[in-house]
Amino acid sequence: MVNQQPPPLDSEVSSVARQTAVGSTYTIGASVITLVVGFTRSVILARLLFPEDFGLFALAFFFVGLVERVQLFGFTSAFIHKHNHTEAEVAAHFLLSTSLSLLVVLLAVLITPLLSFFYPELPTLGVVVVVVTAVRLIYALNHTPRTILTKQLQFKRLAVLRIGGSVLALGVTVWLAQRGAGVWALVAQDACFLSSS
Repeated sequence: MVNQQPPPLDSEVSSVARQTAVGSTYTIGASVITLVVGFTRSVILARLLFPEDFGLFALAFFFVGLVERVQLFGFTSAFIHKHNHTEAEVAAHFLLSTSLSLLVVLLAVLITPLLSFFYPELPTLGVVVVVVTAVRLIYALNHTPRTILTKQLQFKRLAVLRIGGSVLALGVTVWLAQRGAGVWALVAQDACFLSSS
C-alpha cells in the first residue's frame, strides 16, 4: 500500500503565501536599494579608476569563471528541495562547498604560470585570479547558512545582508580607489559582495 501525504491545511497554505508575499517585498526593496547604491558606486569608480583596471579585472574574472565550473554539480538545489536535513547532511553540504572552493583556488594557482606566459604585459593578472578565487572561500564558508535561510524563507535577513554588502562595497571600494589601489579596489568590491551573499 502506497503511503500518501495528507493535503496541506488551508492555514499552512495561507501562511506560506503570506511569507512569500512579504519575502517578495523584501527582495524587491533590497534590489532597488542595491541598484541605486551600485549605480552610484559605478559612477564614482569610473571617475577614479583607469580603463585598464576594469579591463584587467574583467579578464581575471573570465578565467575565474572558467576554473569555477568544477563547482557546477547542483548539490545546493538538491539540498534546498530536501524536506528535512540531518546534522550530517548540513555538515556534508558545508564540506562539499568548502572543498570545491579550495579546488578552485588550487586550479587558479596552477594556471598562473600559463597566464604569465600568454599575458606577459599583465604581470599582476595571475595574482588577481588567485586572490579572486581565494575570496570565494568567504562565500563557501557562509554558503550553507545562506542556503538554510533561503529554504526557511528568511527573506528579511537575506535582504539586510544584501543591502549591507552593497553599502560596504561602496565605502571600501571608493576609499581604496581614492588611494590609488587600482584593480584591487574592484577585487575588494567582489569580496564585499561575497561576504554578504
